[in-house]
Amino acid sequence: MLCEVNRFQAKDGFREMSHFHRALLWLALFLGLGSGCAMNRASIAMNEPQIERGRPNALVDGAGWVVGIPQKVLLWNSRVDNHNVSQRTEQMVKGYLDEQGLAQTKVRINQYAPLDEWRRLRDNSEVGIGWRCTFGALHTLGYTVLPGRVFGGDSYNPYTNTLSIYSDVPSLGVVEAAYAQDVRSRNYPGTYAFTQEIAPFSLWHDTTALGDAENYIARQGRPEEHIEAVQVLYPRYGMKAGYAVDSLVGGGSVGSIGLLGLLTGHAVGRHRGGNLRVEALNTEFATTSQQPPATRSPVPPAPHISDSLVEQASFEMPAQ
Repeated sequence: MLCEVNRFQAKDGFREMSHFHRALLWLALFLGLGSGCAMNRASIAMNEPQIERGRPNALVDGAGWVVGIPQKVLLWNSRVDNHNVSQRTEQMVKGYLDEQGLAQTKVRINQYAPLDEWRRLRDNSEVGIGWRCTFGALHTLGYTVLPGRVFGGDSYNPYTNTLSIYSDVPSLGVVEAAYAQDVRSRNYPGTYAFTQEIAPFSLWHDTTALGDAENYIARQGRPEEHIEAVQVLYPRYGMKAGYAVDSLVGGGSVGSIGLLGLLTGHAVGRHRGGNLRVEALNTEFATTSQQPPATRSPVPPAPHISDSLVEQASFEMPAQ
């Protein structure tokens, strides 16, 4: 009997939450579309540095490394959520932002700055006030209560236009920067960002960002970075695609489709990475074989010594 009561209470609570979310959605749509967010492209602040780094903290960063172990295992890369981002990763992300003209996109590298994020949420007039006051506030609240400095997770917040990086894997930072470019290119970035939070529709930006990120790293990165990118981004995409399908199918799968997508992504990424490795070796071999062989400087001939000089030298040698 008690179980029946709890079940009905849970159903009632679900209905209440469902009504609440529907009301919130209609409010956000009304305010977001009515605020002229597509027309107002005012900048947030032009005098603040685009990239900021958090101060190293052995205790906090160590805890974050441990918390990030599941993501390291899922993507099979020890530098995922390692909270020790190299200059190379920063350089690759900055290069992509510069190439796309995203000078106003903030990059926080292993940094926790909730007050500044709330300020950016308030000042980001590219997104309608309705979206910022609802889903933007929820995003920023999540950043405040569950700081990525500990819980990791490279991400982009479209409501504050902030990119947070905690992994020393260039492709993970670039793919989130590619999502930023996708959002900023829309006439209604707030509306677009909201639709991308719905599981089936999220595959649109995931697919677009994956293609843009791999293309950029193939052009601007090193061969080993391109290989690492496909071996990390493909399983990441496969896992997201699997969970998107899983959310539609439901039932008793309990994430099994997401796991299948992850494993499929690993298989495709490893195969693609192997092909890239062979291409890189062939290119290196072709470049080396086309170089002219090293020429040795000619050795001057030894001077001719006549028999008379030898006889004279032996005659003039002092007696031992």
